[in-house]
Amino acid sequence: MLKKSKYAGLVENGIISKEDLNSAISKASSENKDIESIFLNEMKLSREDIGKSLEHFYNVPYQMYDGSNLPDSMFSGLNINFLRRNNWVPLADEKDSVIILIDDPSDEDKIDNIPQKFSKKKIEFRVGLKSDIHDFLNTASDGDGAAGQAGGNGVESSVAALISELKEERFYSTADADEYDEVTKLH
Repeated sequence: MLKKSKYAGLVENGIISKEDLNSAISKASSENKDIESIFLNEMKLSREDIGKSLEHFYNVPYQMYDGSNLPDSMFSGLNINFLRRNNWVPLADEKDSVIILIDDPSDEDKIDNIPQKFSKKKIEFRVGLKSDIHDFLNTASDGDGAAGQAGGNGVESSVAALISELKEERFYSTADADEYDEVTKLH
């Protein structure tokens, strides 16, 4: 019997063999690769097949990237690089609820990182592949620059995104960051 895992559905549905799954897991581990990229790029599995397995495992609906662009307002007050690193994205923000697409809806640390912006709303989760989440996030950052970040040309937006990441991770002091912000305003 196959051990219950988020990808067991691929075997149960006859998409791949148990041996193929074990081989992909071993390869991901030994080569320090993401297993989803092995499934998609090397084994040529469909996002939908992988997503169905995730949906079955987490008992949360799968949401595949559908080509739609999310409005910039969805990212107001959110840092896209933070969302990308944590593999979640808001898909809909209604009056009383918000829909969050996340790669692991059972990860309490990720759920705890959902900002106060949504604290008074009912949160509905959808599970997605990292590639689905990143595709949604790319639509946000392909618009007028990096949404939820400082605007400007590509270099300034990239610098602003890096500064934002460094501030978040506290790699340097707030005073240094403020000094750098002042220098970039001069250009």
